[in-house]
Amino acid sequence: MDIINKINYCYTQLLNENQNDIEYKQFKNILLNYNISEKVISFKPYFITQQKREEFLKITGTFLNLFEKVTCAYFNNNEIRHILSVQGRLKDYMEVNPGYSLKQVVARFDAFYNISNGDLKFLEVNLDNPSYIGMNDLFINLFNQLPSLKYLRKEYNINSDLMVDSLYNALIKKYKEYCSNFKKKERKNPHIVIVCSRNSFIKDDVDLIVKFLKDKDLNVNYADPRDFVYDGKVLKLNGENVDIVYRDTLKDFFRAESTGKIHSAVRNKILTRTKNASLHNNFINSCLKKGYFGHAEDIIKAYSENNVCIINPFSSGVAAQKITFALMQDDRFKTLFNDDELDTIRKYIPWTRVFGEYKTSFDNKEIDLVNFVKTNKKEFVLKPNRGYGGKGIIIGSDIEQKIWERKINGIIRSGPKYVVQEFIDIPTENFPALDNSVPGRYSKQYFNINFWGIDGKYAGAFVRASEKKIINITQGGKLVPLYYIVN
Repeated sequence: MDIINKINYCYTQLLNENQNDIEYKQFKNILLNYNISEKVISFKPYFITQQKREEFLKITGTFLNLFEKVTCAYFNNNEIRHILSVQGRLKDYMEVNPGYSLKQVVARFDAFYNISNGDLKFLEVNLDNPSYIGMNDLFINLFNQLPSLKYLRKEYNINSDLMVDSLYNALIKKYKEYCSNFKKKERKNPHIVIVCSRNSFIKDDVDLIVKFLKDKDLNVNYADPRDFVYDGKVLKLNGENVDIVYRDTLKDFFRAESTGKIHSAVRNKILTRTKNASLHNNFINSCLKKGYFGHAEDIIKAYSENNVCIINPFSSGVAAQKITFALMQDDRFKTLFNDDELDTIRKYIPWTRVFGEYKTSFDNKEIDLVNFVKTNKKEFVLKPNRGYGGKGIIIGSDIEQKIWERKINGIIRSGPKYVVQEFIDIPTENFPALDNSVPGRYSKQYFNINFWGIDGKYAGAFVRASEKKIINITQGGKLVPLYYIVN
């Protein structure tokens, strides 16, 4: 029995023998103290070897370089700029110099990892607003307090990655670069604001990051993007100067971006008018800010005039598209990458194409893309290019042929940008299922592994598990803390 099977067996036995009730009560009480539902976390950690961590570290570093190169190429290559098109108001702010190096400081890569054969495939990337750093650290700390893990530490050398400290160090490093490049006076304890909308589904995660940093006596606060005030020189929150902003999705900043429905057009007209009114009248601006039609023009303008250090920069959204995987496999752009990077693309990225009516290659054979995908549905997955939260993903093997063809015809007819990706077998693992509010039986669940890059290097990972093939917390998935076993 190898070390991973051995420790999983040992952990299960510890729970089954006498720890289930005791541990789960302790587990639940800690979550209650943080106002976190047990529905978002699995009552079992995931174990891999420290040796495997070293492999993940190297691969993540390569992927960070790949996406950095693609983002930089967007600004220098018209063909790539056309493929990775950016629409709406965001386009006006893409080329703002953030004052520091790197186009994406914090990134997350979502992959399938089959522990039985070591196969690893990267399927999606989040470069704009990756989330759950705070949750990761909370759950690592939570499991470290449980009797079962304390017992295992007596038998095994177990490590884990906490990521909030890595995030903080990156924020400070980029702030120092920003101050140096823009000749700003650097504050010893800069005011850091962690930003997401008040109704964001990741608000709990943001609150945890704020709490963990406040526990270190750091000057950190939460804000909605609409809460700031800018006087043309200084950005302020509740009267205090703001130095660093770590932000969530750009949609919270640029709110007039809805398309495709009648109510969206009406909403956008209202948002445009209220935005213009806010820009020209401070009183109207202050009245609207707390409500639905409030705007984030103060922080946007401060960023555009280099008067606040924002991370990630607005340019991080360029390569945060599923179409980027197809671009990396396009022979036209091979010269962007070195031999090691090309080898990584071939080995770790599934076959991916922009979905549309044209000819391409699959398995070294020329195909008519739409017809081939229609007649080989078990081989493919369709994904909206800018989708998130698992929304809009269509798995060919899960639906009937006539529905698959109808979906494809709809995509071609209406023209939303999709990618088609080779279907990768989704790994499964036994995770505890709740029985009368206590973990009892184990059930096979699908899982993926999520790698974090912070400031150009690997910062850690966690696992997400779900009874659904589309694995996402917003669709009932659970976070699983990751531990490394030193052989």
